Amino acid sequence: MALIALTGPDSVASGKKWEAAEVQELNLETYQKLKINMILKIDIFDSFSEIRQMFLKVGRRSTSKKYNLERLALRAVNEAGEFIPPLSVFYFYNRSGNISAALSDSPFKVTRVQIIKK
Repeated sequence: MALIALTGPDSVASGKKWEAAEVQELNLETYQKLKINMILKIDIFDSFSEIRQMFLKVGRRSTSKKYNLERLALRAVNEAGEFIPPLSVFYFYNRSGNISAALSDSPFKVTRVQIIKK
């Protein structure tokens, strides 16, 4: 299911292109679309800083047959795609079709995902 911004600075009504206004949930379909070197803009909610936006660059996938788990590593970048060194690695986990996210070992909730660069 895709969510579309109808009002606000990222909306179609404010002059943005339709593709730029498309926002998605973090679900299995979105997770499977992610490829290496894509840049994402995500809104996250965690217990430390509440809601914030991050730019992440998709890294490699790894799998564990023992735990039936697939993990996707993401690194924090700025809008130009350059790495921000002091931040930890973000992970998206696929456990039998259930997608979750974590910053190092701390879980967080992804409220919106927007693909900036394919």
